[in-house]
Amino acid sequence: MLYAVADSIFKFVDQPVLPSQKNFVPVEEIGDAVEVTCTHGNIPSDFPQGVYVRNGPNPLFGGKKSTISIFGRSSHTWVEGEGMLRFGEINKHLRNTNVFEHSGKIYVVAENHRPQEIDIRTLESFHEWDVDGAWDRNFTAHPKKAPNSGELVIMDVDATKPYYVLGIISGTYVYIYLVT
Repeated sequence: MLYAVADSIFKFVDQPVLPSQKNFVPVEEIGDAVEVTCTHGNIPSDFPQGVYVRNGPNPLFGGKKSTISIFGRSSHTWVEGEGMLRFGEINKHLRNTNVFEHSGKIYVVAENHRPQEIDIRTLESFHEWDVDGAWDRNFTAHPKKAPNSGELVIMDVDATKPYYVLGIISGTYVYIYLVT
């Protein structure tokens, strides 16, 4: 009955894509791995091998939706999609912002959750990474790696104390600094 009431009050429509949002249009299908070959010139022999993985807020249910009702019209923001690296579950634990590597493992992350480890070849997901129990907060979506030591610098900001927490993760130790 609640669905019938909601359907009678709200009309769900596709939100038009503005020219400035073309890069954020939903992608319907994930393609196969593509080997990049050089068609002009040569790739330097010391050029590092790597993998390019695109992640972003791709909505799970097709195009972005708006609602029209007696209350007005809503709009879907492009950052709200479930993500391009999906894990078979519909939930609001989004990891749609960044892909990063630490200690030989690949993680996907968003500002509002801890990272989740993935297999870079199959995109199969594993567990949520809480730094072996040492980190019980959300993660920044853009951790930084110290160039010489390889330590991973993470942080979280919250509306309650401690407001700001900084973490440094080496290969074997976790250092946590609370800023209040």
